[in-house]
Amino acid sequence: MFLHDLDLNFAYRGQRNYIQGADLFNSVLESTSSGEISDIRMTAHGLIQNCNCRVKFFDADPKQYEGKFRGRFHLNGKAVWFDLLELTDGCDCRRIPYDEQSIVDACRINDEQIYYDGSSQYTFMEIAVAMNKHLLSQTHPDIQGRWIFTGIELDSFRKSGGPTSLRVTHNFQNKLVKTRILDDGHAAGTIYFSLIDR
Repeated sequence: MFLHDLDLNFAYRGQRNYIQGADLFNSVLESTSSGEISDIRMTAHGLIQNCNCRVKFFDADPKQYEGKFRGRFHLNGKAVWFDLLELTDGCDCRRIPYDEQSIVDACRINDEQIYYDGSSQYTFMEIAVAMNKHLLSQTHPDIQGRWIFTGIELDSFRKSGGPTSLRVTHNFQNKLVKTRILDDGHAAGTIYFSLIDR
């Protein structure tokens, strides 16, 4: 059953012409009422390029989704589903600076695993997305295209601090790459990326 909806306004980060997955993730969870957020499952089905969006919340799986970004999480132990849609109104997206390189500079790669040794002003999700993008770019240097965020599964919502490491566990011909999120050596979730044409 439909609970409520909320309009969200995003910005492009750096030179991007789409809304970054970390911003979608953070905005959906931060727009909920306060409480403990756990068992997070989110997927992106294409790039969101319109800065004006509307997120709809449900207390049961709506089955039919309209938007490109959707999922489910638990708020204080109760399941909440959401569907984020781009609004058709045209908008002139503002831009905000994004020093992704500062995250990358605090990383080191060993085989198919990346480690984060820094502290940052950026959120947990921003750091995880930057780490995974860098890991895939460095371990697949000859592949043409662009790595994009397509999904996340997390045990709980953390706003600040980054994961200690990420490790690629499955690569389905670059159409979907599954990476384990590790926090102090313990599995905290999984992040998914896909390769698309530039």
